[in-house]
Amino acid sequence: MVLIVTVLSIMFLTALLTSSRSSSSSSGTSSRSLASKRVPRDAVVLFGPCSSGKTVLLHSLLGIDNLTTITSMAVTEKVSPPLPPLIDCPGHPRLLATTSLYLRRAKTILFIVDSSAAKALPAAGSMLYKVLTSPHIEGCSSILVVCSKSDLPLSKSPLRVRSALTSTVDSLRISASTTEVTGVLGDNQGTNDIKSE
Repeated sequence: MVLIVTVLSIMFLTALLTSSRSSSSSSGTSSRSLASKRVPRDAVVLFGPCSSGKTVLLHSLLGIDNLTTITSMAVTEKVSPPLPPLIDCPGHPRLLATTSLYLRRAKTILFIVDSSAAKALPAAGSMLYKVLTSPHIEGCSSILVVCSKSDLPLSKSPLRVRSALTSTVDSLRISASTTEVTGVLGDNQGTNDIKSE
């Protein structure tokens, strides 16, 4: 797990450090509320289902080891220059409408998936579909899927996780397309806005 986190950290932080320096000089370091009309895309947002390992990854990126965590119910933002702001969004379904607003600040989204919980992968795929079709990700430069807990005995390989997520996302996309074409009552009027797909 430490090796995977280290490799992922090096890969995305190298790219982000370069871009954060240029964006910090133009946008400044003052924090702005999500309610403001213009929100800077300056953050790395950790998103994903409950208990997928988002908070542990956040603290690993900040160099904090041996952390015991519990399920978060509030957004955590950490600012540790020269890193870009890191935002850890809780994965509880009831909070999804609120936490998805933080995607507006995402320069990069790390979508964390528990690779040891095969039964939870369809729900993770459903959540990933909501992220991919969210209007809040317009302008986000990249979305990375991170397979956490890969050191556990029952963990699935990244290819198996990718296959499971892709299958769920494709099913939801086809279902949304069918609803768009036929309408809920078969009246050929779309009911779902899927333009952002």
